[in-house]
Amino acid sequence: MTQRRRITLKDIAEETGLSISSVSLALRDDSRISEPVRTRIKEVAHRLGYQVDLSGAMLRSSKPKIIGIVAQLDQELHNKYVASINRYAQAAGYRTITQNASLSNGYRQSLEALSQLRINTSVAINPDFSGDELPPNLAPAVVVGQSRVAGADLVRSSNYTGLSELVLHLKSLGHAEITYLDGPQSYSSKIRRESLLRAAVEAGIKVHPIPAGNTVDDGFGAVQQLLTESWTRQKNHLDSTKLALSGITALTCYNDQVAEGAMVALYRAGFSIPGDVSVTGFDNSLGAASVAFNLTTVDRGTAKVAEHVTQLAIRRAEKQIESVEEITVESSLVVRRSTGPAFFLQN
Repeated sequence: MTQRRRITLKDIAEETGLSISSVSLALRDDSRISEPVRTRIKEVAHRLGYQVDLSGAMLRSSKPKIIGIVAQLDQELHNKYVASINRYAQAAGYRTITQNASLSNGYRQSLEALSQLRINTSVAINPDFSGDELPPNLAPAVVVGQSRVAGADLVRSSNYTGLSELVLHLKSLGHAEITYLDGPQSYSSKIRRESLLRAAVEAGIKVHPIPAGNTVDDGFGAVQQLLTESWTRQKNHLDSTKLALSGITALTCYNDQVAEGAMVALYRAGFSIPGDVSVTGFDNSLGAASVAFNLTTVDRGTAKVAEHVTQLAIRRAEKQIESVEEITVESSLVVRRSTGPAFFLQN
C-alpha cells in the first residue's frame, strides 16, 4: 500500500498562487493577511488535507504556543477540564497536548513525555505529588486541585460552598443523617470529607462516612455491602423494607461516578430513588445531567476553573507572572430528581 504524501505549505502556496510565507501567516490568523485571503487559504488547506506539523513547529520555535496537560482521562471531571482548557487555549491562539496519567506510570512519566516534546508550560489536573520530588524542568506551571505544588500556580474549586448548600437542601427535605460514600485515600478526598463534615455540623446533621472510592464500581460495591449488612441484620424480620430500616435516607457520594454506581445497585435491589433513599453526587458530570440518572450534585465551576487555568498557563508561557498565584472558584448545588423528602415524611 502506497503511503500518502504529506501536504505542505508549498502545496497550498502553489494551489493559491501565493507565497509560502503568506500561506503560513494566513494559517496562523495573522492580521497582515486580509480576511478574504485567509479564508480562501484555509479552504484550500482543508480541501487538500493539510495538517500542522506540530513536532516540526516545536523544533523550529524557541517559544512554541503549546500548553501541555496531564490528567487522568478515566475520570470524567478531568475530561471536562481538558476539553474546556483546549477550547480557551484555541481561542487564544494556543494548542494543547494531553498526556493520560492513567495509562502511563503516573504524573511524573507524563510530565517527562511533555518535556521531551519541549513543552515547558504544563498543567497538572489533581496530581498525586507535592512537587518537591520533581526536578524544575518537570514541574507543572499550573495545578488544578486542592493542594499546592512548589512553584506552580493553583486553581481550586471550593468544596465547602456547594456541599453546604447540599446539606441544607437535604435537611429541608427532612433528612436528619447522611451516609457518605467516601473517596480514595488522597488529599482531595480528605478536603472534601472535612468540608462535608463542617457543613453538616453547622446544619445540625450527622454524617456517617463509609469507604468507597471514585469509580462506578466503587459506588456499586459500597452499596451492595450496605445492603448485605442491612439484610443480614433483618433476616429474621417479616418486614423487608430493605435499606430504609437501617436508618439510611440520604446517600451522598464522593463524585458522580460513585453516585451512579450506587443508584444502579439500589435500583437492582428494588429501591425507589428518591422514594426510599435520596442520592447525591459531586462534579455535575454529563452522566449526572442525563435522563438516566437525573442526579442532584455539586457543580465545581469547571468552565471558570479552566478559564483561569488557561489564562495563567499563557501568562506563564509569556513570562507575565512573577509570583505564584492562587485562585478559588466557588461551587454550587444543582438540584435534580434524585433527591426528595425522607421516606418517613411521605404520604
